[in-house]
Amino acid sequence: MHKTLEKRVEILEGKIFVDVDELPEGVFRYAVDARKDAPPIRPVNGWRYGELRIMRAENETDEALSKRAIAQVKPLIAKNAVPVFSSINEG
Repeated sequence: MHKTLEKRVEILEGKIFVDVDELPEGVFRYAVDARKDAPPIRPVNGWRYGELRIMRAENETDEALSKRAIAQVKPLIAKNAVPVFSSINEG
């Protein structure tokens, strides 16, 4: 029975404690229309983090926009915190 308890603790620790190197730099949420006849997904116009809005610059790629959003938010949050962004789709 003692081995079973040890194994359960190991499993729980694996789910609770995450190596800092494995944390994502940021999480980006956006709505997706999952209907069969839905139009193709459009690129987001920007990302929102709380009241902060990071809008796409002209000809900016998705990757560049995401990296810029993370760079702008990182100084505002705790060292190992992972920012969660919401999409801005206007127009």
